Amino acid sequence: MFNTKHNLIISTLIFFLTLTTTQAEEPSDKPILRIETGMHTATISQIGVDAAERFLLTASDDKTLRLWDLHTGELLNIYRVPIGAGNEGKLYSGAISPDGEWVAGAGWTAEWDDKESIYLFNRTSGQLVKRLSGLEQVIMHLCFSPDGHYLGATLGGGWGVRVWDTYDWNRIFKDTHYAGDSSHWCDFDRQNRLVTTSLDGYLRLYAPTSDGFSLVTKSDALGDELPVTAVFSPTGDKIAVSFLASTNINVLEGHDLTLLYAPDTTSIDNGDLSTVAWSQDGKSLYTGVVGYGSD
Repeated sequence: MFNTKHNLIISTLIFFLTLTTTQAEEPSDKPILRIETGMHTATISQIGVDAAERFLLTASDDKTLRLWDLHTGELLNIYRVPIGAGNEGKLYSGAISPDGEWVAGAGWTAEWDDKESIYLFNRTSGQLVKRLSGLEQVIMHLCFSPDGHYLGATLGGGWGVRVWDTYDWNRIFKDTHYAGDSSHWCDFDRQNRLVTTSLDGYLRLYAPTSDGFSLVTKSDALGDELPVTAVFSPTGDKIAVSFLASTNINVLEGHDLTLLYAPDTTSIDNGDLSTVAWSQDGKSLYTGVVGYGSD
């Protein structure tokens, strides 16, 4: 039998072990002083717009999400995740739900429990209302489906893609059969099909099922280039793809990922075409140059 002294020692150890575990899973409450400049002070990693085109959301390495009036440019709100020293709190991804009610941000957000998290805010109040936790690697990109039913996330380190049902925020799908360093992009079409890119060289196309999503096809028929962004045309019949450290753009068939054509980009000699986007009518394709100091 244990005596009173032994019981006291054991109880004390349990208390401190419990306290240590709890503290390890909570952000530090030590203040971190920062100057508010009214604008971002580091790279903007992702932007998002609501369906009614009222709001522009920006996610930045300065560890903030910022909401802007799309028509006036006025700063409307700042959303802050728990941050720490170094990379902790850098936001590589941000998305606003189509109805403009939810703001999601993620990136390097794992210091507290050694698992990455996605933070969800109420757009109007700015209140942090939910955390989607337990992710194995840095979150590279977030995407809402056009109907707002799903939130997708792609991860670094070959950890693939995850999808949540926004009605109850349960995770309903994951695919970890990825290789390479990162999956940089995800995009839904109006039928809730999902396309992702990965630095393993593959594009992957998924379709919704009764209980999640399933892989329809994946393609590496893109030569030796590594896909970075992939976006559906408004009707979902085409997918435009940009590549790492390249000026090439490919347009693929939206159901089987076969190559349809490649726009002529041979005149671009001042940088790489890392992003691509369709016009609302699907008749024009836009891209941006990550460049070497020229326009």
